[in-house]
Amino acid sequence: MKKWLILIFIPGMIFSNTERDMGPQPELSPKKIHEWILFYTNVERIEKKLSPLVYDEILEKAAVWQAEYCAGIKGLSHTADVSGMKTPGDRIRHFNGSWMTYGENLTVSFAMNMAKVSYTIRSDAKGKYKDFGNKEISWYNENTLAYAMVSESWMNSPGHRANILSPKFYALGAGSAKGEYSKQKEAYYGCQVFTGNKKWDFSLLTAKKKKNQIRVDFPEKGLEVVILSFKKLPGNFEVIKALKKEGTESVFEIEGEGIFFIACFDPETGIYYPVKKIKN
Repeated sequence: MKKWLILIFIPGMIFSNTERDMGPQPELSPKKIHEWILFYTNVERIEKKLSPLVYDEILEKAAVWQAEYCAGIKGLSHTADVSGMKTPGDRIRHFNGSWMTYGENLTVSFAMNMAKVSYTIRSDAKGKYKDFGNKEISWYNENTLAYAMVSESWMNSPGHRANILSPKFYALGAGSAKGEYSKQKEAYYGCQVFTGNKKWDFSLLTAKKKKNQIRVDFPEKGLEVVILSFKKLPGNFEVIKALKKEGTESVFEIEGEGIFFIACFDPETGIYYPVKKIKN
């Protein structure tokens, strides 16, 4: 199993050169990790003109369970030595879900951006510690950890990439668990569970751009169309609301440079689904 450690520079992050300078490992929100895993998974899908996957609470429970199981055994396994929970399909059924087809991705990421970074183990009166030399190392947050798992780990593995980009999947649940891997205590296990269950038809969304104005038509009910503006990925976004609405059509204006996505917001779950990428 390859260990993926991703070096990402994020402005404003506090970097250190030794393990001791980094301070304590921050406590991350599992909910936010899972939402960002879903988001970056959908960014990868829409780059390939595929429909975004919809959040599924039952699949999330199955994914969290397996991530915690992997953390417990300190390794990766798609099967579990627990009655009724052996396969991903068993776990979906355990949480009262159903499926015609399913898939599962697993990964492990260390909690800091040590990607391909060599270090020296030093020792003094306080004990052993890692010295990264002139490399700038920092703890991941929920956003950058999810990006590392999706875009740098799973997307660089043919089998995992195939699940993410499969047109037969429409729903996703993501899970994570803090644990130890390969004698490194600062690790996070990640899991994705996919099924073909379909809720919304994002293919109905159409958009027309003229200069800085974008007209988006989306007849599906229960979702709000917005535009998300990023300075870079990974990163946080700003939400651009429609200037006006005409029936099922929303009118937007975007200005400046950046990365823009037409997205659908689900007020029930608070989740944003990127649907189309916009060039400005």
